[in-house]
Amino acid sequence: MKSLLTILLAFFFALNSSAQELKNSINFQVGSAIPIGQYSQTDNSNNASYATTGIYLQADFLHTINKLYIGGQLSLFTNGFNTDEYDANIEKQSASFLSSTNGGGYAGLGISATWGYNFYSSGNTVVGGHLKIGYLSYGIGELQTTLSGGGNTFKFITASSAISALTGTLGIQLKSNFSNNFSFLASLDYMFAKPTFENVLFTQYTNGNYTSRSSLDGYIKVRNIIPSVGIGYNF
Repeated sequence: MKSLLTILLAFFFALNSSAQELKNSINFQVGSAIPIGQYSQTDNSNNASYATTGIYLQADFLHTINKLYIGGQLSLFTNGFNTDEYDANIEKQSASFLSSTNGGGYAGLGISATWGYNFYSSGNTVVGGHLKIGYLSYGIGELQTTLSGGGNTFKFITASSAISALTGTLGIQLKSNFSNNFSFLASLDYMFAKPTFENVLFTQYTNGNYTSRSSLDGYIKVRNIIPSVGIGYNF
């Protein structure tokens, strides 16, 4: 009887201890979206996207069980367009023309599921690695380029477009509790996606008069390194 009672008590305390390790958190982070690879290239190749560093915002909910955590995330990022390099490359190819480009830029709104594992802990601080997989709504801003030379002016307009794609993120996060309910967060992530666009309108004007219209197809290899910091509320 004593043995059975001992087992039941041990089982009860084990359940109680495990339950205390179940924690929820709502987190908010802000950082930079730093393009890499083809996404940041400015070499005038077909794969160059001329992306520049933008902002990154993230809100997520996480549920932690011992060292594992799962949850969902909503994120927003922007990347600019390197118009200076774009114009310089056009002028290299057309030495008798001056190029002036406005607009461009990229933005993405994503929703993802998160899976993570805290592989290190010390005091009130834990460090974990995570994988995020989700859906990205991706926008490309309108791009206008004007070429002037030889008494003529040519204007090219690439229309804005909105496309979607699967997206993934691999990263590492440090979380340090500075009170019972609040924590400091610091993350470093690698985000990737490959949105494909079709039938994007490309219009040409010559000396202010409409000349032609065509459509563009292709894809963009979105690659961002994202350092971010934030605050979390634990409950």
